[in-house]
This record gives sequence, structure tokens and C-alpha cells, in this order.
Amino acid sequence: MSSANETQVGGGHYKTQTPDQPQHWDIVAIHNLDYFQGQITKYVMRWKNKNGLQDLQKAQHFLQKYIELNSPAIISTAGMNGTSFGVPPPPQPLPRPQFLMDDDQKQRMYDMARSEAR
Repeated sequence: MSSANETQVGGGHYKTQTPDQPQHWDIVAIHNLDYFQGQITKYVMRWKNKNGLQDLQKAQHFLQKYIELNSPAIISTAGMNGTSFGVPPPPQPLPRPQFLMDDDQKQRMYDMARSEAR
């Protein structure tokens, strides 16, 4: 039985590749690409040998969706019931102090602490 890389079901666009050129699915596995990254790279890699400009437009369409899913302004409303598709929300800013002590207040606090330590 031949390996999956040695056969093609339908079409002939992979047959135009040189034998030492890796198949797209091998690149996806090696680089641990997610679904959208795999689709984008698939269409970019094959456009000259298969569907031409249409494949570049498909890659662009997947990239547009990928950007939408990973944009902070969209992430909070992207999923059902406020979920974020596993993407953590941006960090919240630290709360601002309610007040700042002036130099006189600092001195009084220092003096009180010193007198209690005696």
C-alpha cells in the first residue's frame, strides 16, 4: 500500500510539485497550525497550480475571519453568551489609588510608626 503523500484523490495539482517539496498537510502538522492558518496557507500555496485568483480570494476570506476572531474589540462579543472562543480577554488596567498622601501626611505616618516602635 502506498503512503497518503504518494496518491491523490481527484485533480492533478499535486502532481506538478517536485518530489522533495513537502505536501501542505505535512507543513500544517510540522508547524502545528490551527484550522484557519491551515486554510490560509493551503490556498496561498496552491493558487498558481489550481484555481488562480479565486484561491487567493479564498485565502483572503479566511484571513479576514481569522482577524475578526482575534481582534480584541470583537472577541468579547464573538461567541455565544459572551464566550470568546478560547481567546483570553485583554488584561484590565490596575485600579487607580483613591488618594495620594502629600509630604505632610507621609511625615505624620512615619512619625507615628517610629513612636510606636519605641
